[in-house]
Amino acid sequence: MLLLKMLRDIKRNLSQFIVIFIMAFMATFVFSGISAEWYGIEKTISEYTTKSNFADIYLYGDNFTKDDLNNIKNISGVTEVERRVYLQGIGDFDNNPTISLYFLENNSINKPQVVEGKDFNTNDDENIWIDKNFAKAKNLKVGDTISVSSNGVTIKNKVAGIVESPEYIYYSNDEDLWPDYSKIGYAFLSINSFPNKDMAPYTSLLVKTTRTDSDKLEDEIKQVLNNKKVTIILKDNLPSYKAILNEVEQHQVMGSLFPLVFILIAILAMLTTMTRLVNNQRTQIGTLKALGFSKRKILFHYLSYGFYLSLVGSLLGALTGPMVIPYLFYPSMSSFYSLPEWKSSIAPITWIVTILSILLCTCATYLSCKNLLKDCAAKTLRPKSPKKTKRSFIEKTKLWNKLDFNIQWNLRDISRAKIRSIMGFFGAMSCMTLLVCAFSENDSVDYMKKWIYSEINQYETQLNFKDNTSISDKESICNDVNGQLFMSTAIEVKNGDSKTVGKVTVIENDNLYKVMDKKLNYINLNDNEIALSSRMANNLGLKKGDTIKWRLYGENNWIESTIDVINRIPIGQGLTMTKSTYEKLGYTYNATSIITTEKIAKYNNDNIATIFSIKDLSDSWDKSMEAMNIMVYVLIIAAISLALVVLYNLGLLSFAEREKELATLKVIGFKAKKIRKLLLTQSLWLSILGIIVGIPIGLELLYIICTTSGEDFDFAIKLSPLSIIISTAITLGVSILVNLLFSKKIKNIDMVESLKGVE
Repeated sequence: MLLLKMLRDIKRNLSQFIVIFIMAFMATFVFSGISAEWYGIEKTISEYTTKSNFADIYLYGDNFTKDDLNNIKNISGVTEVERRVYLQGIGDFDNNPTISLYFLENNSINKPQVVEGKDFNTNDDENIWIDKNFAKAKNLKVGDTISVSSNGVTIKNKVAGIVESPEYIYYSNDEDLWPDYSKIGYAFLSINSFPNKDMAPYTSLLVKTTRTDSDKLEDEIKQVLNNKKVTIILKDNLPSYKAILNEVEQHQVMGSLFPLVFILIAILAMLTTMTRLVNNQRTQIGTLKALGFSKRKILFHYLSYGFYLSLVGSLLGALTGPMVIPYLFYPSMSSFYSLPEWKSSIAPITWIVTILSILLCTCATYLSCKNLLKDCAAKTLRPKSPKKTKRSFIEKTKLWNKLDFNIQWNLRDISRAKIRSIMGFFGAMSCMTLLVCAFSENDSVDYMKKWIYSEINQYETQLNFKDNTSISDKESICNDVNGQLFMSTAIEVKNGDSKTVGKVTVIENDNLYKVMDKKLNYINLNDNEIALSSRMANNLGLKKGDTIKWRLYGENNWIESTIDVINRIPIGQGLTMTKSTYEKLGYTYNATSIITTEKIAKYNNDNIATIFSIKDLSDSWDKSMEAMNIMVYVLIIAAISLALVVLYNLGLLSFAEREKELATLKVIGFKAKKIRKLLLTQSLWLSILGIIVGIPIGLELLYIICTTSGEDFDFAIKLSPLSIIISTAITLGVSILVNLLFSKKIKNIDMVESLKGVE
């Protein structure tokens, strides 16, 4: 009998219960979808790195001997060590692509994973195993012959296999924001393929270790290497690996924040709907008590409303989210990152959130009916006593009598229906929050592009040198293209126990490369001044006037410097200084590129490795932001859907709760148009208040997302006036639209039925 009653009640209040179902569904749908996306990637990375025996530490130097290998192997906690020869070559293709060649002595660490062809063989001196992305871009197949030149030596081998490596989850040319696999690739060969094998310079060491005290381990490694020049990179600081980890972290934050909105609204919707339902069924509850139904049975009956609706909605959302949301992101991400597969996987925490969503909705149901069930049957059968209302502060002032009836009525209604009013405010605020977050994200990405390619980099072309280019050749080319020498190289920076990686930018003058302060105003960087980027300063807990230690990658000695300036840079955090300052620190200025205002598409000189125009880089930026644009669209759709569902439900509740009052107004002569104005006024008040509060919350939400985008990025949060106007217009538009939907209901109120007493 109670089951039939529940089904009948749900049918009569279908719209309100559909809202609860949708909110419960959306909460777990969004959470499970985004969680399945990042958890699927996380699982793939874990399986990928485990299968290939991914190295924990990377060492780069001039030549590692067998003694070096054995000495490191004898360090406590080191489990495996492997040598390899690394060379950068040029492929024999029309566009002269850069191909990184790895000659392997063994194949136990960072084992290349064969996608097609035969397994890698360290004794095979006739074949080459080529990167799958490069092979696809160049239409290479197993059995084809490929020729690669490096340092005057040409290696011509047959392709024995198409491979992939976790060391190259992300890779691209220097300064190229978007991978172009027709220009860059990597390949593996046996050390036996190296010309004059006995003279092979082993420039790389891979280390597996069980230790976690990385700083102490680094010192021990340098000690057994007799402090020879060596660059040590931990796995988590490897650019390729770090990039995908930052991506996963950012999606974890997004997946955790957004569902909270839907869960809170589901709870509010459940609380308001069930409170109204229970109050309207006082007589029925009293009758059930009189018939002998226990309080516990009646309580479980009403709890079942929230339990079953949230159970079905939450479970359906948890199961369908992983089938939809991950595949909105994977197409753009798969063109940026290289993984063996892109598949979603339901995260264990999804079931925790699903259970929590069900429990919270059920608890909201309990709160709505617990007080009524305490009364005896006789008291419950009697009509509910009107609430004792106190005059608000404003009603006690002289201002109250001067207020319009419209304002007086709405102020009283808000004070008497606080939960319903909070729900209306929260719905508008949530809509505005998501819209502001979406439009601000779009504005910030657009500004970041302008910040990089117009405000900081004020040149047309960048020409990058090859590593072995002499100083005289660099200066000659610089004069020929009417440019300026520019240097950017990797460094390590530390403050106490905190250490990070970045880059040092060395400029000859600042007319083509601008330095900006924390407020994004241009500043002149004087000689003897060292600027530290704001993002790195925050990460290390530093400020202007503090002292830091830093060194070039491969150097043993740390340099201690005072921070004279805190500057802001969107990409590539680290230090900036003039050429004079750099040389006074004991370093030799070694320009890595030339920047010029001339437009140069091609420059015939063997010392130039790559040429990039600002337009090329700008186009690459647009492509790299495709995943971000998807998030903007998802947020806008979610915001509008959220506002429509919440405000429509609020309208239903508001109409049902105030039907007697609205009928009374009609009886005393109020026209339908005047009543609609009363309802619209309150809706606009709550919406405007929600809009005002939603703007800063939306900006804070975006800030949280941006701070998880990786230590290398510094987003300047922007929100244009046009975006505020559009967001406000959408929120108010939805509010007005929902009010218009109830205009006919006001005309059709049955005044006799609404005003008659309880029988």
